[in-house]
Amino acid sequence: MYYNQLGEKIVFVDQYSKNSFFFVYLAGVTYPNPDYSVEHNTNRFNQWENYVFEYILSGKGFISSGNLHKTVTANDFVFQNRSCRLSYRADKDQPFEKIFIVVRGRIADKLLEAYSFYDNVIVVHNSDVRSDFEELLRLLDLCRDKSVAYRDAVLILHRILQKVCLKNGAEQSPEATGLTVAKILRNYIDNNPETIRELNDLCAYVNLSRSQVIRVFAGEFGITPMKYLIDVRIERAEYLMRMTRIPINDIASQLGFSDGRHFANAYKQRRSMTPNEYRKE
Repeated sequence: MYYNQLGEKIVFVDQYSKNSFFFVYLAGVTYPNPDYSVEHNTNRFNQWENYVFEYILSGKGFISSGNLHKTVTANDFVFQNRSCRLSYRADKDQPFEKIFIVVRGRIADKLLEAYSFYDNVIVVHNSDVRSDFEELLRLLDLCRDKSVAYRDAVLILHRILQKVCLKNGAEQSPEATGLTVAKILRNYIDNNPETIRELNDLCAYVNLSRSQVIRVFAGEFGITPMKYLIDVRIERAEYLMRMTRIPINDIASQLGFSDGRHFANAYKQRRSMTPNEYRKE
């Protein structure tokens, strides 16, 4: 056990594990700290490729990923997807206390796929998983045999996902939130522009045909979903070209373009200049 630079108590760490099936990268407790602030994947030097699961014990915080902005408070479950770009900070007046579990591995991939955890950030309010997080943290804190601990950790994680999915399904259905299918698609594109490869990805997300997806999206927003996806990618690219020194080809790759030429052609069609010309300006 040790405390990191944010004052978090780290009860378990296995950052260099060679277990590609499942392992816990990090686990611990974040104590109230008004200066708490972290960023993931905002530049090429802080690539974060782990899944993060959290339970907010008390206080308040703010998490942003793309156009998504969420407030987290006591009793919330928080999921952060791997490789997503986000910023996360505590409220200055009521900084949160939270349990965090950071994992990686093929079994985690499959579990999250099975429960449709595709969004960059998922927050489930008033979740009933505190005891599960505390049990998982206690298991890791007392760990003597990692293989046994990981076997039990997977079972607890599965139980957590079952609970939050039932809760989320009841409270966050389209009928409950007032979201149309088109808005659900737009939110999905806003949060995942780098992972959507083709129209079929959107079809699978809402379980509609290609023609239905195009019709409902264009009918509400006046643009096809794939053209909207390119627009979102280009806006993200412009931010990265302004604020970082990441090579343009790397930006293109990060945002899901097939290569630098594909990005340059798409950019010039919409901005009447090349990415290089934009960066120079």
